[in-house]
Amino acid sequence: MLLQHFAYYIGQKFSAGYYGVDLFFVISGFLITKILLQQNGSPGKLYLRFLGRRTLRIFPIYYLTLLVLWLVQFPYVREHILYLATYTYNYAVVAHQIPLNHATHFWSLSVEEQFYLFWPWIILGLKKYPVLLKGVLV
Repeated sequence: MLLQHFAYYIGQKFSAGYYGVDLFFVISGFLITKILLQQNGSPGKLYLRFLGRRTLRIFPIYYLTLLVLWLVQFPYVREHILYLATYTYNYAVVAHQIPLNHATHFWSLSVEEQFYLFWPWIILGLKKYPVLLKGVLV
């Protein structure tokens, strides 16, 4: 996956690293679902605890990175700061046809955060309905 980020500079023979991102999304989805299914309690409290842990783990370094890139006047970040700060960069890429030449990891982090926001509600909301939950998971 690391070579994928440099494929722009070293040639396209190392440009299949995006499979690593796909694999990460699949594994992450399974692990998050397993964690959510193993927890007991009210869905609202479980969701807040889940989201709180993810926020403490991801937000500090993410926003520190954005701040540093903003301060060194990295044009890519300055131009798209609103999308980057709100984890909606993946939508901006599609809507504005932004090339993924620099800092492409922000795209996948946007997808990941959106998954963290919505998937727990689906899983926790369906825990009372095991047949429906199994259907959604399949």
